[in-house]
Amino acid sequence: MLESKRSGQSEFPADRFNIDGWYHPDQQRPGSFFTKGGFFLEENPRLFDHNFFGMSPLETRTADVAQRKLLEVTFEAFENAGIPWEDFYGSRTGVYVGNFCSDHQNMQFRDADYPLPYMATGGDTTILSNRINYTFDFKGPRYVRYLVDIQEDRELLIS
Repeated sequence: MLESKRSGQSEFPADRFNIDGWYHPDQQRPGSFFTKGGFFLEENPRLFDHNFFGMSPLETRTADVAQRKLLEVTFEAFENAGIPWEDFYGSRTGVYVGNFCSDHQNMQFRDADYPLPYMATGGDTTILSNRINYTFDFKGPRYVRYLVDIQEDRELLIS
């Protein structure tokens, strides 16, 4: 995207969300969205190769899509850099993740009578950097910054 100088923003995909039922141009109107688009994955997140990353099918079902994508992108970064698995596995690599969304965890809490196994490690945003450290056996520091108010954290996003 950087190379082709294009944005990943698009309108809400019709097969995922009925924006016509929720859109209103007044951002102060309760129960509505004032935007007609966002940034969406084009590929099916269920195509995640859980065996490659040492996860069971049940653990994968509980894991937030953000965790799955972070694992894939982390591996791809080392692969694209030409660094073999054995060179980075177990290294003192630090992992720092910024996150501002907890949709997956909120959805898991909807049915308190039937909690899914791995809810804590699959849905909690604080686990994002730890999942990468655990999977790749990184020995460096790990940190997750949960952005509650983007306006207040603008300096963090810029630095």
